Amino acid sequence: MTTDGTHPETASTSRRARRHGSWLVFAAWLAVALASSSSAAAQIVRGRVLEEGVGTPLSGAMIVLIDGEGTQVGRILTDDVGRFTLRAPRDGAYTLRADRIGYASIASPPLELASGTAAFHDMVVPVQAIALDNITVEGERRCVLRPEGGLDVARVWEEARKALAAAAFTDETSIYRYVTMKYERDLDPDARTVRNEQRNFSDLMQRQTFVSRPVEELMADGFVREEEDGTFYYAPDANVMLSDAFLDTHCLRVREGEDETEGLIGLAFEPVEGRRGHIDIRGVMWLEPESSELQWLEYGYADLEAELRSRHVGGKVVFAGLPNGTWVVREWYIRMPRPGMRPNPFTNIPERFLAGIRETGAVVMRILTPLGETLVEAETGTIEGTVLDSLHTRPLEGARVFAEGTDHSAVTGEDGNYRLTGLTEGVYRISYHHPVLEEVGFAPEPVEVEVRRGEIAPLRLLTPSRREVLRDACAEEAAVDRTAVLAGRVVDGVSGVPVEGVLVTATWTGWDIGTIAPGSAPRGGGDPAAGLVRLEQRDGQYEAITGTDGRFLFCRVPAGPSVVVEAATVDGEAEPKTLVLEEAGHAEFMIVYIRD
Repeated sequence: MTTDGTHPETASTSRRARRHGSWLVFAAWLAVALASSSSAAAQIVRGRVLEEGVGTPLSGAMIVLIDGEGTQVGRILTDDVGRFTLRAPRDGAYTLRADRIGYASIASPPLELASGTAAFHDMVVPVQAIALDNITVEGERRCVLRPEGGLDVARVWEEARKALAAAAFTDETSIYRYVTMKYERDLDPDARTVRNEQRNFSDLMQRQTFVSRPVEELMADGFVREEEDGTFYYAPDANVMLSDAFLDTHCLRVREGEDETEGLIGLAFEPVEGRRGHIDIRGVMWLEPESSELQWLEYGYADLEAELRSRHVGGKVVFAGLPNGTWVVREWYIRMPRPGMRPNPFTNIPERFLAGIRETGAVVMRILTPLGETLVEAETGTIEGTVLDSLHTRPLEGARVFAEGTDHSAVTGEDGNYRLTGLTEGVYRISYHHPVLEEVGFAPEPVEVEVRRGEIAPLRLLTPSRREVLRDACAEEAAVDRTAVLAGRVVDGVSGVPVEGVLVTATWTGWDIGTIAPGSAPRGGGDPAAGLVRLEQRDGQYEAITGTDGRFLFCRVPAGPSVVVEAATVDGEAEPKTLVLEEAGHAEFMIVYIRD
């Protein structure tokens, strides 16, 4: 150890790091100097975005630099005081365009940019917002390729385009800290019930939360690809939706929302005719009419095999705008068909069918700046409630409540309360365990609970008594008067582990007390008499072999006589236990310890 408490190798590394850090400082200074010298020769345009009439600077506006051929060559968001700086790739005439979601876009007059000069231009944008709530859906049912101005579909596309462009820009330039929950889960064919789910969390500084394959590959090969190690399904990101390749092969139309999307305005897209040979996508971008903000994009796969088609197969990409004008994907999922094989009911020939749906996706739980400021907090679903004891009046402590097939679980405290958080939307099968009930083999029927984003689903769970569980276990056997239930578990006397394959016997000797019916002759002869007491000796025995859980169950053990319980294996035996089942109709549970 060195005197400063560090390991020698660590101390040496620290000295090298300090020397390396000095070189990094010099390199950074050199890069700035070179950038400054190159900036002097660059074609630069600077300016501000100001609100019309009042001159208030506007932050978060997208400024796009367009060359003389109409090609976008640069873009940037205005800072917190409305300023922007853009560099042109060469000398020439350029135009600036200011985009704000929910407001009309404004273009500058042509600006001549020359090497070594800087142009200044302020963009004055209108105050009056535009809205999409007066869009006429009935008037435009035709699917339009690259809609032009004057059409309602063009107005909707313009607002969707702004959000997609901001999301693509954010992916390219912004680095946030994302706390993300990624998951994979299996759903039933109706995409309703969660059969199983695996999750993992990450906390990373990164630019993108969701990225698709390059648009050129998707357009050439399709959104579903068969490869040696499986079938792969892909989703579109903002860059795909904005690309010329996509817009040249997909037409758009306005659609009205209903059910979940009621009150929203939709921009539906679908592949043009003639795009065969690979699987494409069709779907809808949903926007909030008043603010014109893009909410989410949903899609399905066109031309899937008939037996795998379902309205639930596809995906969803959810967007969120941040206060500084950047846009991010805060949630996404892809739902893929999970095929199965079964015989055709008429031909008995095996055929494929939709056995279930595999969903993979992610939820951004929190978005933070590099300095740790929280920008977005995700809304997920919650199930909470109370577990009550067998009397249904007092809370049951120590019960583990869980969603079947997932890692969502919670243990009740003294108040019997539990809370399952971070649930994605869907129907979960909720069950519970408790040591006392597990001991007698109680497995409750799961309760299905539907989870919605941002909502709390209440669920109160009522537990039976151990006696009720044992009585129910003997429900298939006809009840016999003056008998009770005897159950138990055989465990190792040292480890307490259940022991399988133990022979358990319950033996009793007793007297049946009754009366002689009128006109009957007593045993040994004599005159018939009525009302005489009759005593009859009665012996009995039950045997059982314990299973893997070490349990045994005797459903008709006489109440009253002494019962001797013995347990033995090839390697050991238990001390005989004697007990009396005093109350007919009730149940008794016991632990039998077996030793070598």
